[in-house]
Amino acid sequence: MTQRPPDSPVPEEGSRVGPWLVQERIGSGSHGVVFRVVRAAQPEAGSFALKLAREPGDARFEREAWLLSRTKHPSVPRFEDRGFWTSPRGDHYPYLVMQCVEGVSLYDWATVHGLTLRQAIEQLAQLARALEATHLNGVHRDVKGGNVRVSAAGQVFLLDFGSCRYAGAPPVTGRELPPGTEQYRSPQMLFIRFALEQGADEDTKGGPEDDMYSLGVTAYRLLASNYPPIPDEKALAPIRVEPPRGVADLCPELSALVLRLLSEDPAARGSARKVAEELERLLRQDNPKLDRIWVEGSASQEPTEKTRRSAPPGDARAEWSLELALIPIFLVVGGLLLLLTRNGERREVASADNPQSAPQWTGSPDAGSAGMGDQAMASVAPVETPSASGRGIGRQMPDGPVPGQKRPPCTDQGEIEINGGCWWAIFEGVAKPPCGGNKYEHKGRCFAPVLKLAERVPTSNDPP
Repeated sequence: MTQRPPDSPVPEEGSRVGPWLVQERIGSGSHGVVFRVVRAAQPEAGSFALKLAREPGDARFEREAWLLSRTKHPSVPRFEDRGFWTSPRGDHYPYLVMQCVEGVSLYDWATVHGLTLRQAIEQLAQLARALEATHLNGVHRDVKGGNVRVSAAGQVFLLDFGSCRYAGAPPVTGRELPPGTEQYRSPQMLFIRFALEQGADEDTKGGPEDDMYSLGVTAYRLLASNYPPIPDEKALAPIRVEPPRGVADLCPELSALVLRLLSEDPAARGSARKVAEELERLLRQDNPKLDRIWVEGSASQEPTEKTRRSAPPGDARAEWSLELALIPIFLVVGGLLLLLTRNGERREVASADNPQSAPQWTGSPDAGSAGMGDQAMASVAPVETPSASGRGIGRQMPDGPVPGQKRPPCTDQGEIEINGGCWWAIFEGVAKPPCGGNKYEHKGRCFAPVLKLAERVPTSNDPP
């Protein structure tokens, strides 16, 4: 299948795609272009993300729509619609519409907020629950930090189901390795090429145990700031994976779980449900060490193959960690200055078509992504700075909006109007009173203010 030329037609702003009214283009990948849309007959219902194929009849969209529409979970974008857009040339391009996720990627969130082990466990537990729901009907096959978003309320979302597999799914790659990202492939995937040459169907490859290995790589990358070594199919002995430095001292159970997910034995990894339950048990521990800022995991940029194999050793690594520890402070201070000096009424929108309008994020998507464009479905959320412990005396909801807070109408998905301001209700499995950081307590739950963004920040760039 050849890729559409760059000048291929796409819907214009203000045009209709089925029942959807296009507001703006917010990003693209190698296989899809993403637009912010509203229902033409009900614009007050809020905005959604419409993902349009770059290729007429792209089978990836049929696969994604099938599995996404059957996967019901708070950590999976809610499916809304599917259909075909007819271009001026008369070609029919599949599209699908889903919940528009506001947030930043998993690894960028760790950089901005100053990750604690408790927060890491919370996020991994939500991700495991999303995989549990996915595995009821199929397999994701591209689990990685670049396909995970964290909202301002702390909710984790698993994105980009374009590489998924399920029983009876139409093939998309023929006699090639299934879609996926090299650093996140399980050891079993390294031996598929020979099977494909012998006539195996690529859609018989990749099961829940492979998603669990990818979850292990994601956890390792989040905590260690680099990838575990890639297994070598030519090696006579398994590669020894060392746990992320320091994790075993603070939480040996988490260290053991990450290593088990990276096991070469698929059965040892466990199901998504079992892993989620283990992580949730860790959250219930009264272990103050889990609430310390975890510097090792605070890195915003995806390492290349070269940097992944050459992490700074010894004293250089310590200096590198110190620099990372200072990043959240600079980002928070800079963000507050922007909020005070910029026009707070600018729209909270991410755009891949106006890179000069805002500073670029230094992070980049994981190499080898299916590139469906989901990474552009989220705008950079307001910075919410948690306390180092996440505990202590909770703050009660103020009588009016806090400085820089968005005012009604609170129309975006998940926003709630309270005392003249727009608020995110924190996911119950993430935080409960007493609420730490920038969170406030209201009627027995924790809430975070929705801040007005001062810049339009691109979160995805067109591929070269």
